[in-house]
Amino acid sequence: MRPPKSRLADLRELRGDDLAPVLEAQAAHWRTHFAWDLRPVIGAVRRMLDKRLLAGRALLVSGLARGYSYFMPEGRKAVVGDLFVWGPDKDGRLRRRLFESTLNTACLQRGVERIEGQLLCLQKLPLTRPALGGTLRSFSRMLMLKDGLDRLLAEPRARSGLQLCPWSDRLAEDASELIALAYRGHVDSRINDLYGSVAGARRLLAQTTHHTASVRFFAPAAIVAREPGASALRGMCLGSLVGEEVGHVTQLCVAPLARGRGLGSELLRRSLAALARAGCEAASLTVTESNAGAVQLYERIGFRSIASFPAFVWQRSQ
Repeated sequence: MRPPKSRLADLRELRGDDLAPVLEAQAAHWRTHFAWDLRPVIGAVRRMLDKRLLAGRALLVSGLARGYSYFMPEGRKAVVGDLFVWGPDKDGRLRRRLFESTLNTACLQRGVERIEGQLLCLQKLPLTRPALGGTLRSFSRMLMLKDGLDRLLAEPRARSGLQLCPWSDRLAEDASELIALAYRGHVDSRINDLYGSVAGARRLLAQTTHHTASVRFFAPAAIVAREPGASALRGMCLGSLVGEEVGHVTQLCVAPLARGRGLGSELLRRSLAALARAGCEAASLTVTESNAGAVQLYERIGFRSIASFPAFVWQRSQ
């Protein structure tokens, strides 16, 4: 028996109702596998589809939508927001076709020289040949989850010798400088180029500390550290809400001069305790697998890996 015919189409040919079964399956997948409530994202995707504003590709099988992927142009860069295929795809052929088509469509956009993405619904990046050549690199990342946050409330806290303060928007510039300093030469600055400069970190921080379709910034779980009497920040942990009872650690970084003093674990524990006080029973975070020190820290605090997924970067040849 021949497999059903499939084709790829411009995502703007579809409307929210056309993708409704796929989006509902995606929300169920995220809830079951990642503990995230994706319904706000699904609502935003449907509204953008109805307005023909979402650039990307749709996978149609026997005329019906089975998958989609979208990207967002950001000047000289495009960011692939997500990719999902509903139903059987044992050899990954449908996911590979959809990813390759999305990547090639994005790299053909005028002025785009770099494409980034992190795709939680894939275990590894499909073998792909970009239409315009260039360099395509993949980095393995993990989604980690910690249950039983309430137990953190009774645990003793380490003493780093630093002053810990609640987050304030007035700290945004100092926090941007901290991020750029902490990630200088770090693998994550190759995955997301916003980590590579103060200006980029400023944009990243603005995205993190404002509500988006997928996360709600939770200020009580945002904590910074500084030397007593000094203005420069030495560490920071930011938390968000991704479900009714699930939090997410969106940022944890420590300045090089302050490392080795237990500051990272202290900031993380306090942020998780704030999430617990808000009624969260679990919290998630993502980390690059090659960042062994961070992985070990999270494991000591009780996080466990629940999924591996690829981050990728395509760079146009010079």
